[in-house]
Amino acid sequence: MNRLALRFRREWGYQDDEPTFWDVDLHTPSCLVSAEEHAEISNLIDERVQSLYASRAVVQPQRFVQLMTKPLRPIWMSQISSEPLSTIETTLLDHSLAPEQAPKYHLLACWNPSMYKMLTSPKGQFQWMEELPNVQTNVPSNVISIASSTHKSSHGYYYTPGAADDQESWDRHLTPALFWQHCRKILDPALTEDETDACIDVLVQQCRESQELHNQPRPELCDEENANQIGTLPLWVGSRRAGRPPTCWQQYDAILNVTEQEYPEMTNSIVEAGQSTNRFYLQLAVAEGKRDKTELERWMPVGLAFLIHHLRQNRRVLVHCSQGKDRSV
Repeated sequence: MNRLALRFRREWGYQDDEPTFWDVDLHTPSCLVSAEEHAEISNLIDERVQSLYASRAVVQPQRFVQLMTKPLRPIWMSQISSEPLSTIETTLLDHSLAPEQAPKYHLLACWNPSMYKMLTSPKGQFQWMEELPNVQTNVPSNVISIASSTHKSSHGYYYTPGAADDQESWDRHLTPALFWQHCRKILDPALTEDETDACIDVLVQQCRESQELHNQPRPELCDEENANQIGTLPLWVGSRRAGRPPTCWQQYDAILNVTEQEYPEMTNSIVEAGQSTNRFYLQLAVAEGKRDKTELERWMPVGLAFLIHHLRQNRRVLVHCSQGKDRSV
């Protein structure tokens, strides 16, 4: 972003007070990124900047320059970093400075709460450390530092890349509304991690049972709000509610359920209709999110065979997952 902004600044005639004012260097945490990897990343930046510039993704360059009055500057902090903040970074964190003494950067504080240890490898790779030793290691301080407390600690978190936009893989189906409704119970400090998970599972199950008990089927919702037709094909992609029996059988002849959840009345709705009515149903118990990618790949041929067979019979087919945005697509 800094290099792209500098390019636009020059095009629009902006003059900087100091030649070195606009920072375009790459800043990475030396405790986690080796010098070799840092150099590899640096060599790719100019090419990426040129691609972004040529794409014209910034549709209002002048507005972009007006808003980005200072270069961005990340500060990397992690559990294993023992390097003191540099003079620049210390200044950036000092909020008591007068406006004329304000730093010439927009600060981005990048904090990684995961706990790692170094592996013996040429590139100095890291893995999650579940327990801290009670002694200080002899690893150089510019590589890794482990807390020298006299007691062992298992505090620390492992970050899974992409987890921020893949909450289905770790939230145990706990919604924000449900959390705030029961936050005191969930955050009870007396609970262990396993007991907290069990508490969440019970609350989620109670919520589901309540919804099943009080939410009446709404036939008019099946088409427009819960499922979308694929072109002119007799094929729909939708959310779990689109496959709710017995209403769903008014809209579809075959349903492919790509979730771990199944409506309790689904089997009865098929049996009660008897063989005189064509109702075809298949469940592929695949979890939402990236966690169950392997299972999705494993069962995909079965799902495709189900779809192809019924589409050839010109039957109305629904493929649904929990929200109609993940596995069904």
